[in-house]
Amino acid sequence: MEEEADPEEQAFHSTVREYIIFLLLFGILYVASYLVLRTYLHKEKHEDKLDPDNGEATVHRISLGMCTFALTVAVGAALLLPISILSNEILLLYPSSYYVKWLNSSLISGLWNHVFLFSNLSIFILLPFAYFFSESEGIGGQQGLIGRVYEACLIQLMLAILVLGMAFVLCALIDKSQSAVELFFNVWNYLPFLYSCLSFLGVLLLLLCTPLGFARLFTVCGQIIIRPNFLSDVNDEYYAVLFEESCIRERIKLKSPDKQLNGQERQARKVLESKLVSLEAQRFKLNQQRRSSPVLRRLIYPLAMVLLLALTMAALLNVLQNTLQLLVGIKALPLATREHFPLGLSSLSKLGLIGAVIEVVLIGYLLAASTVGLYTLPFLSGIRPSARNTPLTQLIVNCGLVLVLSSALPLLSRILGISNFDLLGNYGRIEWLGNFYLVLLYNVIFAAAATLCLAKKVTNSLLLEVWRRLKLACTTSLQRGTLEPHRMLSPKYYPPDFDPSKIPRVRQAKNRQFTVRLMAPFNMKCKTCGEYIYKGKKFNARKEDVENENYLGIRIYRFYIKCTRCLSEISFKTDPQSTDYVVEAGATRNFMALKLAEEQAVREMEAEKEEERTNPMKLLENRTKASRGEIEMVETLEELKELNKRKVVVNFDDMLHRYDEERETEAAAEAAAELEDEQLIKSVFGERTEDGTIVKRLADDGGSSSDEDKRPKKLAKTLPIKATDLLAAPLNNTTTKNKKLNPLVKMKSALIKPNSASSSSTSTSTSAPSTSSTAPSSAPPLVTKPSLGGLGLLGSYSDSSSHSDSDN
Repeated sequence: MEEEADPEEQAFHSTVREYIIFLLLFGILYVASYLVLRTYLHKEKHEDKLDPDNGEATVHRISLGMCTFALTVAVGAALLLPISILSNEILLLYPSSYYVKWLNSSLISGLWNHVFLFSNLSIFILLPFAYFFSESEGIGGQQGLIGRVYEACLIQLMLAILVLGMAFVLCALIDKSQSAVELFFNVWNYLPFLYSCLSFLGVLLLLLCTPLGFARLFTVCGQIIIRPNFLSDVNDEYYAVLFEESCIRERIKLKSPDKQLNGQERQARKVLESKLVSLEAQRFKLNQQRRSSPVLRRLIYPLAMVLLLALTMAALLNVLQNTLQLLVGIKALPLATREHFPLGLSSLSKLGLIGAVIEVVLIGYLLAASTVGLYTLPFLSGIRPSARNTPLTQLIVNCGLVLVLSSALPLLSRILGISNFDLLGNYGRIEWLGNFYLVLLYNVIFAAAATLCLAKKVTNSLLLEVWRRLKLACTTSLQRGTLEPHRMLSPKYYPPDFDPSKIPRVRQAKNRQFTVRLMAPFNMKCKTCGEYIYKGKKFNARKEDVENENYLGIRIYRFYIKCTRCLSEISFKTDPQSTDYVVEAGATRNFMALKLAEEQAVREMEAEKEEERTNPMKLLENRTKASRGEIEMVETLEELKELNKRKVVVNFDDMLHRYDEERETEAAAEAAAELEDEQLIKSVFGERTEDGTIVKRLADDGGSSSDEDKRPKKLAKTLPIKATDLLAAPLNNTTTKNKKLNPLVKMKSALIKPNSASSSSTSTSTSAPSTSSTAPSSAPPLVTKPSLGGLGLLGSYSDSSSHSDSDN
């Protein structure tokens, strides 16, 4: 038979095993806490690190180590209740398993006691010393590490005396049974009392931040998880942000270095750099949305919201159930009545393992909600740590707050009835947990605060929209009643003694709204649905005057329009100072690179003019540069002219123009020659009448006296021509051409000079031979015209009928 083990030896091995487990758990949590603190710690380039006498690096390491220890204890205090609940369920499932024998009541109780001890040590000793040590500079002429240790210890001693004095006064006021001397020398009991007071403050802080955290968690999850954009295109938003970012980068590059910028330009550059940082963050977020799967993008966010809502409703229902049980008397107060709780005997949840898992999840949800709500409080939002930008002193303060909340989390879970697991160790000895009215009041206030926060979060936007629409409907109905009379009323009768001055005037609203038709003055993007509204789109808008705002006496107007997709309201107002518009709510104005570039150019031009006006040397330099530029330009032009002269270039247009001018000249010469010929012909063969016209007529065949010429001539009767008349006609000195003419054509008489006498000529008559008159011997001989060409023959001969008509 095997010998039974010695109980002392078993106790020794159990103790060693427990401490090994404690050290392993502490080491894991310490490393994790250190990594978290290094993530948030501000990385500064300490110049004093190289100086061994200063000891700044040593002080920093010691303070960071104490801060890490406090954060490790805080995480352990938050995990106390979940570890205890799961340990009980594991022992129920595997009661005789060899691998879980180390998990017993002694281990869990020791864990509670150690966390309680280290919590007191961290809150009252380590964290204050780390803060004072990092802020100390030395005392008593010692500026090194020892002097800083003395200063930190001295300040902490004074603080301990102050706190212990306050604890003595509170103990004397609460417990009047003990004498003052006994109470004064019983200093060791002050520490649990102080921790009890501190835990009470932590529970009150949880009462403030946990309901706020319930509502804030929805917003935080919406920021972390990719939200589905059903009404907008992620790619369009990504490229719009990318284009805007590139434009701002170009504007920053165009800026000269900081040494050459004035104060206003430096401020503008800082604004551009801050806007560039925000655009980079937005682009990174949109890029993540683009790369994510559409299925995950549309499922994860709704599932997360449903899960948060389910957890919140489960916590609230549990609190209501606990409140009712306290009122009826079914449930006991959270004050523990026994030292050790035996694990593995029975399940503390009605649902068994599933109920225990739900309790653990609810406790984790309370921890997350309280942490988020802690930094939502207005008076604590300023100390929220930021990644790689938090100083060590701020980290120490945050670790203290987290330690207080995590130490009070088991108390909160037990007070609200989230778990039925008793508080072990010194946690169960906190006396105020046995006050029925205090616990009941805490449950009622917690449930009411959480319900109000959730109702405000969920229905706030809806209630505001309903209230706004009701107010708008009432205002519109009143305006219509005062401005538009009813059309169905019959004409009224006005008596003879009617006096309109006695009618009271209707007081209209000062700032009435009018419906106007307008076009969007700029490109904008709706904040609700992401719809892009381009410039020039027409809307039916409501217009009103902006109260208590004007620019040099010019009124400022506000306009309200509706988004074309989601019908959310967008408001903007006029800006007479810059002759533009300003968006107030509901939308964001798209980036306009051209306008900003024009404004920047105007500012630069004004700055140059101002500099020239105030700096004569700058003005002289600019004038010198301008004159040099003009001289260089003139020299360049002269060089170009010389280069052009060296090259022989044939201008075909000038050549063709010259040829056209020569052709026109020749054509004009030919036309002038023809005109001269025509005038010559008219002057030769025509006579000028009294009215100045030239008339062609036939001269008489024989000469006649002047009297005969003056008398009107009678036309001889034209007899029919016989064929034999040609034989009887006398022969004349005619040319061969004339003999071949038609007998019906007569030849015109030869031209006679003005001073010549009439000569006798023979003419052939159709009726009888004509008699010729003999001219005197003294008369000059007949001057005949020389023979004519083809053109002269056409003018010399004419038809007999036309000749007779002209004679008439």
